[in-house]
Amino acid sequence: MGKRLRQDRKLFDLMESGTPQIDVLSHIYHFPVMKGNRATLLIDGQATFDSILEGIAMARDYVLVQFFIVHADDLGNRFKAALIERARAGVRVYFLYDRMGSFGLARSYIRDLKAAGVHVAIFRVGRGWLNRFHINFRNHRKIVVVDGEKSWVGGHNVGDAYLGKGRRFKRWRDTHVKVEGSVTLAAQLSFVEDWHWACGQLPEVSWAPPPAFGNEPVLCIPTGPGDLVESCSLMMVQAINAATRRCWMLSPYFVPDVAVIKALQLAAMRGVDVRILIPAHPDKRVVWWRPTVTWPRSPWPACACIPIRKASCTRKCF
Repeated sequence: MGKRLRQDRKLFDLMESGTPQIDVLSHIYHFPVMKGNRATLLIDGQATFDSILEGIAMARDYVLVQFFIVHADDLGNRFKAALIERARAGVRVYFLYDRMGSFGLARSYIRDLKAAGVHVAIFRVGRGWLNRFHINFRNHRKIVVVDGEKSWVGGHNVGDAYLGKGRRFKRWRDTHVKVEGSVTLAAQLSFVEDWHWACGQLPEVSWAPPPAFGNEPVLCIPTGPGDLVESCSLMMVQAINAATRRCWMLSPYFVPDVAVIKALQLAAMRGVDVRILIPAHPDKRVVWWRPTVTWPRSPWPACACIPIRKASCTRKCF
């Protein structure tokens, strides 16, 4: 996918060479490190959706929206209203959602979007009887892009539960990041590829270099089951091996493979501060089984495994 960014000379000038540890990740994903960015960390749902909805309201040309889970509750309806308002104002709006994650989404929700002129596509497994069993082939990406200049990525889905208003968990911990600048084109490219896979069409977007919003170099790392190599695992191992002072991980679904376990062990042995935060009350109990079996059997010197209490946590931070 990074070929598109490298073919344009103006875009090429926005690329930046990092350290060898970072450059190898850029090679794996075929995405370059982009400069001229400003990144803002958004803690929990209220800050995240306040920022996203404000950004959508300011859209002039187009809005790209992609989520795994969308609920037709209070937040979901506010989100729908924001997209409809922009579409009626003449802004091109593209809405991509995962069929499995949003299985219970009402048809009227989609009808309302389409009636207002919003382009809608569904990410689902291929046709055929056997493909119905490929339930792990889902799209968990959460991306919002506005005018090719600003983007939001992270762990939140669209629903009241992510604001701490769910019936099961009264407090929900998650993280999003707002990125303004050239790396938005990389997030946009990831969306365009998924949109084309879902419906065979290309959304009408701009590839003009956005203005510089800051001086932060940022690398966009899209991963998926269709990658030629185990790209996500390679990224984790490379990052752990490059750690010199600390390696802090936060994940609700911490099911490490052997390579990640050994990398963490080696990091701890060379004096790196290794800490792993996991929720004490997971939202998916099945992922709890393997870690509770694996950890006692593995010597993890100087590794701290810390449970997060009083809240459900779906953050994935590293």
